[in-house]
Amino acid sequence: MALQYFWYYRPDESFPPNPIVHPEQFGDSDRLNIACTQTPFSASRQKKIVDAWCDILPKLSNVRLLWFSSRVPQRLFKAACLAPRLEGLYIKWSGINDLAPLNKSGQLTYFHLGQSARISSIEPLGKARQLRWLGLELLSRVRDVSVIGKLVGLEGLWLEGSMGTTWRISTLAPLGTLSSLRYLSVANLRTDDMTLAGLFPLSNLAVFRAAKWWKPEEIDEIRRRNHALAEFH
Repeated sequence: MALQYFWYYRPDESFPPNPIVHPEQFGDSDRLNIACTQTPFSASRQKKIVDAWCDILPKLSNVRLLWFSSRVPQRLFKAACLAPRLEGLYIKWSGINDLAPLNKSGQLTYFHLGQSARISSIEPLGKARQLRWLGLELLSRVRDVSVIGKLVGLEGLWLEGSMGTTWRISTLAPLGTLSSLRYLSVANLRTDDMTLAGLFPLSNLAVFRAAKWWKPEEIDEIRRRNHALAEFH
C-alpha cells in the first residue's frame, strides 16, 4: 500500500471520531473532533459554546489528536494550541489571521490548515521545527512559502489548492532543503517561476502528487532522482 497523507480519512479507525458540539459530550479519549460553529443556534448561544471550548481546551491533558470540522475563529485556535499534550491538529477551514499561537504547542507534530483567507503570512511556522507532517490548503493571500524550507524534519508536506481553485505561490525552490520528505503533494498549485527544478535535490520521495501542467522532463527528473517513488499522479 502506498504511503498515505497523515490525515487520510479512516473512519473505521475512528480517525477522526464523530464530531461533537458541546464540551459535555466529550468522554475520556485521546482523540477529539469539534464542530462548534456554523450551528443553527442563536449568536449568543453560539458564543457561549465557543467560550466553553476556549476554557476547556487548555485543560484537556489526554487529547493528542484534535480535529475541527467547522470554521475556526482565532480565539478557538489559540485555545487549541494550549492543549498540553497536543500532537496533531487538523483544521478544515478557518477565520484565523495569525499562526503565532502554534509556537505555544511544543509537541505539535502533525498540522493541517484548510482554507483560511485571512492568513497573509506563514512565518510563525519557521519556529515549529518539531513538525513532521504539514498540510496547507489554499491560503490564497500567501505567496511566499520559503519558511517551510526551515522545517528540515518534515516527512510529509501537502501544499494544495482547493478542488475548484488554484493556489499560486512564488516558487517551490525552498522545499529543496527538505531531505527527509517521503510524501509531497502540490496538487492544483502553480508557481510564478513555472518550474519544479527546485525539488530536484529531493531523493527520498515515495509519493509525489502534482498537476499535469508541469514540464514532463522535470517530472521525469524527479522520478529519476527518487528511486523509491511508488506513486505519481
